[in-house]
Amino acid sequence: HTPYNAPAEYGNPFEGDPPPAWHTEEVRARNWPLAGPHSAQEPWGFKPDEWGPPPPRHPWNLSNMDEVKQTFDGYDTGIRYADDAVGTLVNQLADHGVLEETAILISSDHGEAFGELGVYADHQAADEATCHIPSVLRWPGIEPQVHEGLLYHLDVGATIVDLADIDIPFHWDGMSVADDIRTGDHGGRESLVLSQGAWSVQRGVRWGDHLYLRTWHDGYHAAWNEEMLFDIASDPHENDDLADQAPSVLAEGRDMLQSWTDDQMTRSYSPVDPLKIVLAEGGPFHCKGHLPEYLERLEATGRSEAAAILRQRHPVDDASTGLSGIPKDVLERLGVDA
Repeated sequence: HTPYNAPAEYGNPFEGDPPPAWHTEEVRARNWPLAGPHSAQEPWGFKPDEWGPPPPRHPWNLSNMDEVKQTFDGYDTGIRYADDAVGTLVNQLADHGVLEETAILISSDHGEAFGELGVYADHQAADEATCHIPSVLRWPGIEPQVHEGLLYHLDVGATIVDLADIDIPFHWDGMSVADDIRTGDHGGRESLVLSQGAWSVQRGVRWGDHLYLRTWHDGYHAAWNEEMLFDIASDPHENDDLADQAPSVLAEGRDMLQSWTDDQMTRSYSPVDPLKIVLAEGGPFHCKGHLPEYLERLEATGRSEAAAILRQRHPVDDASTGLSGIPKDVLERLGVDA
């Protein structure tokens, strides 16, 4: 998680390693002119010094491959530092003779993008980079294995309760895979619906090799389209949008999202989709109030085309409704007269 500020005395265990092979200079150059918070020119927020000067492990921007490597190394060093801390805890459990009877779960609240959809060092989409999180579970009596199926993080909670021989509360959405883990027969779900409401307003559908993204608020990423489609098997870092090339797959993802939404609304305690509440409040939390100044920055850094797109999508002030900052098309979809 940003900021990447593992203690200086820990050093850089990855100093001699190159950046990941997929992130080439071509990828960096393609991402450089893109707009959006935590983009290549603003990997620290909406401007390079959003929260003050970046820490030593976090570059001001990604103007060259050395800075790309610095960003990857900063994140990886943080992971290694945390991994060492987990190792210390596991060793302590072993020293006290209780390791074999202790359940251990290591997971995360989100992933991190490093160029996917033009985002660096953050988590802003309902995509693979943000929503595919680790889940490492050690349970007494369970043999080491890898579960390859599609699962929600909610399923981890249900699985732990089930493994502990506790009844899963009837109102939980999580699905236990305890039997799969015991037998090694890994099924998982046919599809997942992913959500983002903090940095953008977006939902994704993950099924087979595919990722479908539907965007209602782009979080000021001007290059994002309303609908996008990626083949995660051949393009895990979401470089090639296939929406125009595979209309039937795009329609399949769209229909799956609509069916999921309809089903959720029939079972929800609220008559309002929470996504619509985020839109009615003015959009994603981390973006509120930043657009006017960010438009000026885009103009000053040679990205006037992106600024023009964002001005069109996000009128800064809708005086006719008094709902400042809410795009007119969003108001129309919510049934508010514009």
